[in-house]
Amino acid sequence: MSLEPLALTFALLVFWIGLGWSVIAVAEPEMQPLKALFLAPVTGVAATMLPAFWLNILGLPVGSFARPLMVVFCCIIVTAWIWRRPAWGRRELIFIVPVIGALLIIGFPTFRFGLDWVGNANDDWANYNLSAIRYLKSGFYQEPSIEALKAGADYPGFLWFLDAAEDSRPGCDILLAWVSGLVGRNPFFLFMPLILTFHSALCLAAGGLAMASVRQRSALFAALALTAIAPLSLYAIHQQLIAQVIGIAFMCATAVLTFVPFHEFRSRGRVALTSVIAAAYWLIYPETVPFFVLAFLLYHLAHLWTKDWGWSASWIILIPPAFACLALGPYSISFFFFLLKQFQNSGMQGVFDGISIFPYFLVPTGLAVLFGFSRLGELMSEPWLSLSIGAALLLSIFVAAGIVLGLRRKSAVASYLVVVGLAAVILVKQHNDFGVFKVAMFSQVFLWFSVVAVLTRVRSRVGIVAYLLVFSAVVFTDLKYTQSSLHDTFGGGSLIPGASRSHLLTRVLINEPGGTCDVNYDTANPPLIKVLGATRGCSKSFIARPPLFGDLAGAALTRVDRNPLHQKLGIVKFTDRAASELSPKTLSLSFPYPPLNGVPVVTTRSVVEYPRTVSDAADESIFNEVKTTSDDPQSRTSRLVFVNSSLGSHYYLPDYGITAVFETEPDAFFSGGKIAAVARYLLFRIESPAKVSRLVLDLTASILADGKSNLPPAVVIGEKAISVGLLGHGAARVVSPPFSPLVVDGVAYVLLDLGAQPKFLDVPRTGFMKLYGTNVPIDYRRMVAFVRQVRIIDANASDSPAIPSRLDMFPSGLGNRNLEFSGIYEDGWLGDDGFIVLSSDRPGKVLFRGLFPKGLGLDSVDLALTIEGGATIRKHLEPGPFELELPVSSSGPARIGFRFSAIGRLPAGDGRPAVALLSSVSIEPGGVNSSEQPVLPNLPKVIRGVGLEADGVFLDGWLARRGFVVINAARSGKVVLRGMVPGSIGLDDQEIKVSNGAGEMVHKELKAGPFEIEVPVKAGYSRLSIDFNQAANLPNGDGRNVAALLQSLTVTPTPE
Repeated sequence: MSLEPLALTFALLVFWIGLGWSVIAVAEPEMQPLKALFLAPVTGVAATMLPAFWLNILGLPVGSFARPLMVVFCCIIVTAWIWRRPAWGRRELIFIVPVIGALLIIGFPTFRFGLDWVGNANDDWANYNLSAIRYLKSGFYQEPSIEALKAGADYPGFLWFLDAAEDSRPGCDILLAWVSGLVGRNPFFLFMPLILTFHSALCLAAGGLAMASVRQRSALFAALALTAIAPLSLYAIHQQLIAQVIGIAFMCATAVLTFVPFHEFRSRGRVALTSVIAAAYWLIYPETVPFFVLAFLLYHLAHLWTKDWGWSASWIILIPPAFACLALGPYSISFFFFLLKQFQNSGMQGVFDGISIFPYFLVPTGLAVLFGFSRLGELMSEPWLSLSIGAALLLSIFVAAGIVLGLRRKSAVASYLVVVGLAAVILVKQHNDFGVFKVAMFSQVFLWFSVVAVLTRVRSRVGIVAYLLVFSAVVFTDLKYTQSSLHDTFGGGSLIPGASRSHLLTRVLINEPGGTCDVNYDTANPPLIKVLGATRGCSKSFIARPPLFGDLAGAALTRVDRNPLHQKLGIVKFTDRAASELSPKTLSLSFPYPPLNGVPVVTTRSVVEYPRTVSDAADESIFNEVKTTSDDPQSRTSRLVFVNSSLGSHYYLPDYGITAVFETEPDAFFSGGKIAAVARYLLFRIESPAKVSRLVLDLTASILADGKSNLPPAVVIGEKAISVGLLGHGAARVVSPPFSPLVVDGVAYVLLDLGAQPKFLDVPRTGFMKLYGTNVPIDYRRMVAFVRQVRIIDANASDSPAIPSRLDMFPSGLGNRNLEFSGIYEDGWLGDDGFIVLSSDRPGKVLFRGLFPKGLGLDSVDLALTIEGGATIRKHLEPGPFELELPVSSSGPARIGFRFSAIGRLPAGDGRPAVALLSSVSIEPGGVNSSEQPVLPNLPKVIRGVGLEADGVFLDGWLARRGFVVINAARSGKVVLRGMVPGSIGLDDQEIKVSNGAGEMVHKELKAGPFEIEVPVKAGYSRLSIDFNQAANLPNGDGRNVAALLQSLTVTPTPE
């Protein structure tokens, strides 16, 4: 357990409260104690921000003054506290308790991962850290070395083009650099403790804003508790939106000081304090300033006829902005250009290839997310889905009532909620989904005060019960977010799955292994690229994403001359020179492939590349298999490097509009496996290419839920186009025929065309999900299939894989990476066409066993079984078990093809096209006329030979919630059940009870993954009852309600 991160969080919070109170004590010594406590953290951050900013503007690296500045601050705090201590008693300090509780919930992963916790590893997180590294070692306007940038030896230096040339807000970056210089650790390690501190400041500032309108301290405390643990705010922290978190805190704090009668501004202290906080606010998060201005106007207009409001002194309110401009110096100009850029670009943020990746609040689940009853992107099963939406609709009514009540009371919270609500309506009409997403997060600091204000007007017991129900639901959602971060795996929201568990930051930034300089990296993951590139002086080229850094100078060049200050500071001239030298090379690849209609495929190359290409263990992509970091060129194997092209890009920050490969996620069929949705075209460059290669393609269409599950007609294109050889429906793992890559400028390229147009998944809408937004895709991905792996092998390699001789377990048998097959579903069902490659060290026969069941819409069917280059056998099948034998005349690999004359459809909501359930296929010794008796599959294959009777066990081994198996043991011993609880379908906390009919029962809690249960049995007949505590529907069209997958059932006698 690590205590260091939260200890740092609390230390920073205490420090900024102390510094902030010192400033407040001087500026407004008569401020109400609770109000001073609420404002203190933000004031302390502002007091730190402004001198650090100015020292950096003057050319001093933050690392050179971080600790001396801290000494000055400590002297100020000590002096102020000697002069006058704050009048904080128990009645005030009690409001810190919910904040501390929230920090423990939100920051719980730090106990496990320490400073290596990376949250969701968002790309903005990486940019903040790289920018902070630059400020640590450089002045604000200090130009980086173009030679170092070109060599890939100073990736933090590229952030100069965002900060200096594009007028980005530098506030959080400088604060992070200051904490880094103070503690002496890389900013990457300190980011999460710092954002937790900022969340504390946000909660307290929100309390300060609401205290004027929520006059009961108990109600204020209750609302503050909900604000502190609001799940959408927790998501913002895990998503590392650090500027948003502290920026909204400043928006609230500025309102606390200005949403007051104008006569209060006759105080010089109020003007000075407002000026300091406003200046820091503009540095940190200026995009919310329009919200503040509109809410400010609405609030004061509501008091137009209020007596003694001091309208004659209203002109004084213009003084703090003027002083703030003076305090910002040259950035006061950049501030306005930054706002202009935000207005111009906001409409297209989060839109790629015409599809929004932020549709969350345009469908009914968005309401459940808004009020913390569901996680972002979560689609619960019924009835919980409709219940969460219904509860959110009810709270929406409460919020509307709270707004009306607040407007009558002329409260600041109501003013903000009106502005936020109007902004949301406008953004929805403009189809600005990203804007709606951001506004939903902004609203979290106001919503809960409005809800509690209404609850306080309800009968006390009813109001308390309602509050506790909401609080419990919110905490439950928080725990799900936290649990996801603790698991740190695919599908949990992290863009670098496993980074916290594997201590990526420590490995890369402190214990960086040898051989990682002067190399190319093959990852296409932007946040991982930026972590790997954080070390200055260690040259690296990221050949999968050249524009990620290389285009920054070119993008800045299009806007840099709009700010007149840039010309005087030489920023325009430097940006122009850098853009000409750093911009990636554009390549046009002409593949001989008719579907492209002669149009070249456009991609890019880095300006500098190194002889050796390596991978990082944190890159959990579906491409390649074994990571290679060998220095010996002779030991290197061929590797694919996915590159963005005009035909398709990586899903995260695509260089081109069309997305070709989406985020890696857990494989529902294979525990610990991974898959990724892909579109039609994938372009690769090949590192260490062989003269002649083969492509290994492992993919599935089983879960497309389109009623077809067709395997696409994939083609691999190099010097010529060659069919990969996919057949049938379901899943496949195929090895292409040999091909030679296309070589351009000394680099080998290959294009994979899956041969089908991508489409949306058809996600069914139930219950309240049908209320509105039915035309909005729930899953925004357009895909052809889910790919498990793509890799390349040498066609002339002498070593051959150990191909199995039988397949009789599903899905585990299909997980054998050396098994080549096509047209088989993971649970053993067969489409109408396919093949499987098995191998034997001697001639023999193929035994092909299965079940042709009723209920598929077929009365009978013909099956043709073939051996490539050998015999063929045909058989007419009636419903029931079947077995075919086919001679194998030689040893070695044998391609066994199957083809049915017709195809049916699986019943009970499954809907997949299928013909028969495969029990086993194997190459056995002996001739076709052997006297060996076949084992007929009259029971599910996993219990055949052991069980005599069963119920609740599907033919492919899936178990219902309740079932039984009858066995006849020769002598006493134990029954061993082995199976798997699938992940990602809602069975993460499964429980099983197995009783043997003799009063003995085994009870075990199961997590997602494999399990093994041992149950004692006596000689003779025993009825094993198998009960689970829950079941879920199999995903994507299967629909069966299952609890686990049984993979084997055996009886082990007690030794005599």
